[in-house]
Amino acid sequence: PIDANGDVEPVRWLPTSHGAWGIFLERKADELFVTIEHSNRVSVYRRTAEATEDAVRFIQGPRTQMADPHGVYVKAGRNEVYVANHGHWHYVESGETFLQEGSVPPELKGIRKSYFDLVRPLAPSTGKFLPPSITVYARTANGDVAPLRVIQGPRTGLNLPMGVFYDTLSNQIVVANGGDDRLLFFNVDA
Repeated sequence: PIDANGDVEPVRWLPTSHGAWGIFLERKADELFVTIEHSNRVSVYRRTAEATEDAVRFIQGPRTQMADPHGVYVKAGRNEVYVANHGHWHYVESGETFLQEGSVPPELKGIRKSYFDLVRPLAPSTGKFLPPSITVYARTANGDVAPLRVIQGPRTGLNLPMGVFYDTLSNQIVVANGGDDRLLFFNVDA
């Protein structure tokens, strides 16, 4: 509950793929956007989704250019999703999700077979390091889609971008840069 205090149980919970990091509630469409760093994915759920529900759509796959996504922000007025990427990339199939071994609650075993059958240990990966980036997608993007725009490169100053925000007054994307303790401001059309 909103007024909860102390050691209280949640009203509801929603299991996500291993490595959930960023979260954003987009009120206009009543959707919850969650970045999944280990599977280079943004999962989109109904705001009121519960434990047995799957994502209504996702952004994931080689064409997305996502690499260890962290922060996420959705600007409904522009119909855009902004994702902050650290740059640690490994190949995942579009639609691939998994839970870390041992993370399936006993009360859900057998309920969501299609999802929980994918429980596996996080295996060693071959991949590559990409420059950190901000990738921009259409708000309703689904699957292995290319970004509308990418902010990336040595002149950007991006260094472990964590949070991302849209400032409506300045029309800028604001990035919390964890690697050097700075805030970076980019024109929304950069």
